[in-house]
Amino acid sequence: MRWLLLSVGLAAGAFAAWIFSVTAEPRPGSEGADQVAMQAAQVLVAATDLPAGKKLVAEDLAWAEWPVTAILEGFVDIRTEPDADEKLVGAVIRTSLRKGMPLMKQQMTDGNSGFLSSILTPGMRAVALPISAAQTAGGFILPENRVDVLLSRGCRNGEVCAEGTDVEEILQNVRVLAIDQAGTVGPDGTAIVGETATLELSPEDARTLVAAQSEGILTLVLRAAGDMTETAPPPEPEVDEIEAAAQEAEAAAAAAAQVEPVAPVVEKPPRAVRVIRNGSAQSYEVN
Repeated sequence: MRWLLLSVGLAAGAFAAWIFSVTAEPRPGSEGADQVAMQAAQVLVAATDLPAGKKLVAEDLAWAEWPVTAILEGFVDIRTEPDADEKLVGAVIRTSLRKGMPLMKQQMTDGNSGFLSSILTPGMRAVALPISAAQTAGGFILPENRVDVLLSRGCRNGEVCAEGTDVEEILQNVRVLAIDQAGTVGPDGTAIVGETATLELSPEDARTLVAAQSEGILTLVLRAAGDMTETAPPPEPEVDEIEAAAQEAEAAAAAAAQVEPVAPVVEKPPRAVRVIRNGSAQSYEVN
């Protein structure tokens, strides 16, 4: 009887352990949890390094496993576009991509639009600027770099500025589309010394740049890779401050133009001198 009860108890315990293993939630770090966390789908990626303006061929594209939770809007997903690797052959890539990076739909355009219009961001404008090596960091500014634009000119309206030159930063974080006719960097990545830089600007910034070309010398200042920061311009003085400064300047000019008053001449009273001659006295006034 004891052996029978012991056998039944062992069987019941084994059955309970099996039920628990089947129904229990996978714990973090367990094999089941890893399988849930690593659910992946295939997205279209660059099979090799792709420069901006590259016309895609079949060898440039590949499908790669990507975590489902990391698939962003704009990725080319095989679940919704299984033949995208064939349809995108002939398209032009707007920005350079490294091998293994996912392609995004907004990065591609029709391959029949021409190189420059293909790599230009929608809504932006391409503006050419005459340059020299001295104005482009010694020729080390390359396509796809980011630059600031400085305007240097003589002092205006009696301004006092360092060494007789006023330097103003008119544009920040501008994308360089091309240097001369080169829109991509060669395999050796050497400097490009050109005579024209083509910049990508908003319509408003394009007008600012064109107007500035007639005011002085424009210089491109190279930014560090990945530096997208922009500093706020100094605040414009308020109208009251401008009027107060003008009044102070007028008062100072008026004060400098005034002639110092001449001290009034005080006449001394005449002096009386008494002269006695032969016993008679006579008074005289002398100055």
